[in-house]
Amino acid sequence: MGDYHLAHFVGEAMTGARTDDPGMLRLLEPYRPHRQRVVRLLKLSGFAHQRMGPKLVPEDHRSR
Repeated sequence: MGDYHLAHFVGEAMTGARTDDPGMLRLLEPYRPHRQRVVRLLKLSGFAHQRMGPKLVPEDHRSR
């Protein structure tokens, strides 16, 4: 709770959609005694959340 990126990470890893703190707690409710373990396992799983925005292609100014 209160961690800036944790709720978004847990939401995307478990449902594919970003969520907020109350939504994260609803998702982790079935794992109540082991919520911290579930979050740690999600982080260790190698899941990478969706990046926002297009990649920047550096422009080559040497030929000018």
